[in-house]
Amino acid sequence: MNSGEWGVWKKAANCIEDEPGTPNWSATTTYMKGDQVIYGGVLYEAKWWTEGENPSHSGEWDVWKKIKN
Repeated sequence: MNSGEWGVWKKAANCIEDEPGTPNWSATTTYMKGDQVIYGGVLYEAKWWTEGENPSHSGEWDVWKKIKN
């Protein structure tokens, strides 16, 4: 994309869907502390073991920590 500061296009965010080796989140997978997943285009990391807890519903004190958008 060749659109400069005054061009039509503006970069909104980095797409991480192709983050090498990082799986998409699955409700039926058990994750351990340190496991990373992609959910909704966002990279999350588990703070402790979990299964079935949706990363997008996690707050500061919940199991998933947002790593990057």
